[in-house]
Amino acid sequence: MASEPPALDLHVAVPVHPAHGDLIVLYASGDGGWFGAAIDQWRRIARAGFTAVGFSSRAFLRIDRPPGAPLNPARLA
Repeated sequence: MASEPPALDLHVAVPVHPAHGDLIVLYASGDGGWFGAAIDQWRRIARAGFTAVGFSSRAFLRIDRPPGAPLNPARLA
């Protein structure tokens, strides 16, 4: 049986009254992962009225794929 590809946790903040229309900020943490200052910065973006989606760059870089193969939505889901 084939194993499922690892999932990438996405952190989503949607303001009740967005201040910036249809704009979505995609926020990637530093290579240390999703903690501390990375979370604080993502929260600041959300408090400023942006819809924000954040993820851990460290986890993203650990997703296995064949050499040279791009990541695609199926691998990330």
